[in-house]
Order: sequence, then structure tokens, then C-alpha cells
Amino acid sequence: MSSLSKTDKDDKNKEIIDKIKEIFLHHRERYGYRRVTLELRHKGYEINHKKVYRIMVKLGLKLLKGIKENTLLIKEQLVK
Repeated sequence: MSSLSKTDKDDKNKEIIDKIKEIFLHHRERYGYRRVTLELRHKGYEINHKKVYRIMVKLGLKLLKGIKENTLLIKEQLVK
């Protein structure tokens, strides 16, 4: 039998979900599930990358795709 009750798991998942959102938004939506997993592990959470991926998909957290910042800076300098 599991050592955590359902309410304990829900509380832990809620905490992890909040941390995932915080990390994702703090890094301007540029961190994927791999980097988010590393950040969580760095903060002391023992979590699998597959769980982070599932949560991010469920929440609709996707990377911003677009021009890299360096390319944008070069284009701005060319315009001047």
C-alpha cells in the first residue's frame, strides 16, 4: 500500500505545479520540461522529467518559439 494518502499526494502535486509555473514564467517561457526538471532538482525536489512533461502539457505550458535574442540585437544594430 502507498505510504502517502491521496490528499497528501494532491498537496504535493499542487506544490510541484505551482513551482513549475513559477520557474516557467520566471524564465520568460523559455524553459522546457528538461530545464524545469533540473531547476526543481536543484531546489531539492525529487521529480522525474516525465512527470514534469505531463504536468506542463496538461497546463498548456509551451516554449516561446521565435527569433533568438542575439539575432534580434544584430538586426536592431543593422537598422540603426
